[in-house]
Amino acid sequence: MLLKNAESRRIAICELSQHAVPVVIATAIESGDPELSAEARAFMNELGESGSFGHAKEVQAVLEGALSEADVID
Repeated sequence: MLLKNAESRRIAICELSQHAVPVVIATAIESGDPELSAEARAFMNELGESGSFGHAKEVQAVLEGALSEADVID
């Protein structure tokens, strides 16, 4: 198992949340599927309501092309 302890798992979850989630949400918004786009926007709003305020800004950056998947893979 790659994530052998609780701290490693916590770090991995944090990294995914900070980096991958905005790209996934933006991709869903731009998918051309109205239902998927609506669900992605609703999920982004839920994240904001739960205290994750930076995602909307990062999703917008992805949608505008200012942030790409390559920028968050590190």
